[in-house]
Amino acid sequence: VAAVGVLTNDPDWDFQMKNLNQYSLYSMNSVQQSPWANLPEGLRPTDETYHVVGHGQNTIGLPGSYTPQDRFVKMNLLRNAAQMNTPPGLLDTVDDAIVLATGLLNTVHIPMGVLSNTPEGVAEGPEWTAWAVVKVPSEKRFLVRTYSAMGWREVKLSDIDFDAKEVKSYPLYHGLHIRPFDMDPVVARPRLENASKPDVEVAHALLVAGLDDEL
Repeated sequence: VAAVGVLTNDPDWDFQMKNLNQYSLYSMNSVQQSPWANLPEGLRPTDETYHVVGHGQNTIGLPGSYTPQDRFVKMNLLRNAAQMNTPPGLLDTVDDAIVLATGLLNTVHIPMGVLSNTPEGVAEGPEWTAWAVVKVPSEKRFLVRTYSAMGWREVKLSDIDFDAKEVKSYPLYHGLHIRPFDMDPVVARPRLENASKPDVEVAHALLVAGLDDEL
């Protein structure tokens, strides 16, 4: 399980592993190159045919349905690609990992009403992503977000008295929970030493606008 990095409650593990093997040729390369370019001279197509157009063509074939088995494969492939291809220095901290985990969770988020239900599950209502969590066991941190409020809220487990006799409950949903935008001047620059030139240009534009918290 640790090597795969993904776990679901359905279908069973053996099925998930056999299904994952169907994607063994999925490309993890950070640079796209058409295989036609490797053909011998004379057999190689012209520059107008079979060339890479745009970004992301390595993800063609990535499963996109909301079935558990497709979400399992999608999360595994994207997780591995992100860990392999993120520039050095940009995936070193716990916060970096939380940012990556957030992006991966977003790819399998299920909006309410898009899934059909099973006859047995109709009485339980529609299937949707009611909430998501990120856990950092080493720091005793527990992050939670809800369907209507997608920003993380943090529970510091070290502050909880698990021996208390009184059990307290707190509401999970607080509407959209939209926060005001921080218009304070920029006080810190993001880590861009290893970022690409377009990333640096975008970051500079955001910094000028005072939006460094978005990076």
